[in-house]
Amino acid sequence: MAEHLKNPQTGLLFGVGAWYLWKRRNEWVFDRKQQDTATLVLRIRSWTSTVRNAQESNDKILTTQRTRTATEIAWNPPPSDWITLNTDRSVKRPDSSAAAGGLLRDSLGRCLGAFASNLGACTITRAELMGAIQGLKLAWQLGHRKVQLRTDSTTAISIMSSHTTYGGRYHNLWSQLQDLINQEWEIEISHTFRKETSQQITSPIKGTLLVLAIMLLREMVLVLIFGFCMTLWAMPSLV
Repeated sequence: MAEHLKNPQTGLLFGVGAWYLWKRRNEWVFDRKQQDTATLVLRIRSWTSTVRNAQESNDKILTTQRTRTATEIAWNPPPSDWITLNTDRSVKRPDSSAAAGGLLRDSLGRCLGAFASNLGACTITRAELMGAIQGLKLAWQLGHRKVQLRTDSTTAISIMSSHTTYGGRYHNLWSQLQDLINQEWEIEISHTFRKETSQQITSPIKGTLLVLAIMLLREMVLVLIFGFCMTLWAMPSLV
């Protein structure tokens, strides 16, 4: 018997079967409900098949994840004579109220300045561009002349890096940025990841739920088997 239970499939069948037998007994003891054996066997087989399919699906998901690579996201310091300007924005739904902020740091990671402002109702891209404008103005006022501007918005970077006249809806902001960038200083604009990359491994919700369901079933079977044994010991007259 012990050798058979080492087989995952047999162990799964035993666990589901034990739970259903325990459930059937409780229904008879407390509610005087009876269930015919044929129906009981069908339900045990059905639940066993469902859990087995969940395990196989989860194994496929985990196998797919292992073929990917994870990338650690961390702040990279600039050269010793440069500073970094990291900007970010937040837009609240449904009224589109927005805010932008930023941080200036040197090569040692020391904070040289920071800002935050309420922008009212606007789009995410407009908030990104307004944050960049405020950050560059602050860097200029503090006397820094070599600045690495970092943002996670590829759209904002595309607009700021456009050397030809930008005629879109953010033309006024583009003009302000060009005036700032063309002052007598060095500006480097680059993309930075916010919290994760496309390579970072994320567990699909489906796979996570399957794992939790399997773990819960196993724990439940152990508890029920223990309770069944205790009941037999305490109330032998009910057997």
